[in-house]
Amino acid sequence: MFLSVITPTFNRADTLHRCYESLCKQDFHDFEWIVIDDGSTDETAERVLAWQAEAPFSILYAKKPNGGKPSAVNRGVALAKGEMCVILDSDDAVADQGLQHLVSAWCSLTPGVREKYWCVVALCEDSLTNTIVGDSFPAESMTSSVGELLYKYKLSG
Repeated sequence: MFLSVITPTFNRADTLHRCYESLCKQDFHDFEWIVIDDGSTDETAERVLAWQAEAPFSILYAKKPNGGKPSAVNRGVALAKGEMCVILDSDDAVADQGLQHLVSAWCSLTPGVREKYWCVVALCEDSLTNTIVGDSFPAESMTSSVGELLYKYKLSG
């Protein structure tokens, strides 16, 4: 298992389908989807359990008392079996080929270089307008620290 896609959720039964549908469209299949329900009182559990029966990938559902997104993400990381984790918010979707692009970007780094990094960052696109949310990166593919993104390139969003 290469990727663990972690989705923290709280009362997002009405938006969570976007995550699921976008994951179903991926050509890259070496991933698991971990849904951490942070104390939802809506139909989140029922929807995720139904998807478990039909999904072309593994779905792990775990419910915990409400404690906020950071605690839900931490629970997901503790359960993850993948070499890398991806955080996919409960109202987001992955672009077509998005997981493959992330994996390819990571794997393009030599092991010695990879040790110096801890993440791959991607841009968000508004699903209604198909425009990038926030600023575009200065190059299609680049390596940078978070500090450089914020202060040198002055990116936001």
